[in-house]
Amino acid sequence: MLCASCSRQFPLADVQSHPVKDLNLNSFASPRYRIHADSDDVVDPSYPDTILFAPQYHPIREAPFVMLDPKGIVDGADEQVLVRLCVECHKCSQNGRVPPLSLANHNFIGDIPEQLQGLFYVEESMISLCRSKTTVVQLTEFESKQSTITAQKALKGNVIVFPQSPSNVARCLPMPPADIAKQVCVVFIGSSNPSEEWLLSKAKPLVVRADKVRVALQWLKDHNPLYRHIQIDYQLFQTLPAESVIPVDVHRYDNIVSFVNLTSTYDASSNVRTEPELFEENVEFEKICIPEGVDISTPAKMRAEAGVHLK
Repeated sequence: MLCASCSRQFPLADVQSHPVKDLNLNSFASPRYRIHADSDDVVDPSYPDTILFAPQYHPIREAPFVMLDPKGIVDGADEQVLVRLCVECHKCSQNGRVPPLSLANHNFIGDIPEQLQGLFYVEESMISLCRSKTTVVQLTEFESKQSTITAQKALKGNVIVFPQSPSNVARCLPMPPADIAKQVCVVFIGSSNPSEEWLLSKAKPLVVRADKVRVALQWLKDHNPLYRHIQIDYQLFQTLPAESVIPVDVHRYDNIVSFVNLTSTYDASSNVRTEPELFEENVEFEKICIPEGVDISTPAKMRAEAGVHLK
């Protein structure tokens, strides 16, 4: 069940319906209209007036300044309006505080436009102004016995951020699928390499639907100021199949154990000296740049390549 304050889904037992008259409505007011607890000033007079462009998120007629998800508002007996709230949001409002994850706490982003809904990972990357350097996608051939209707759909993983100088902002989009493929590594756990048909039906993050990407990019150019300078490569769209998988290299492993063993070891260096007297303040380090394409997959190879540049 959905909480009207934070728009999160909860088990039925974790959400309660409360009459509007029993709530501290100032805790759910838009920052443009919410009054400070210790003064008569509004919290953020510059906040966009969501009553004008998103009136559906102000569903309580008697209190139009309140920002709530309309899917969490229900009609009770005797024409009484009920607001569904999770335990956390209700407790905060009872104490006169704004729930941290509430829409009213500067968390409102509006509904996702239909043109941008349902984009797969690679499709988003093709029309993004910036993207990740490398992405690892792990797939398995083993089918889950859980129903696809009730199964939770999600992607999980880790993100490592390295300091770097940003490259030039994109001027022409979409990015060709072949270029996106260079940034994606696919690890497949199974007895044999997956077929093109299997990837198309099972590996949705790698699928590109040309018309879906074109519509999304056109909407961004028409409505997002950050995309106004973008030139759309319509010729590229003409060369793309209606639905296809990006041309990625697939690294296959028989089972998950073999893959984990490959990535779980640490190549410790026996040449690193850690005597305290060697580490002094204001030590100057020589900056070395190792070009792309060089194999530095292990610390040993990295040291060897660095040694070449230091000579």
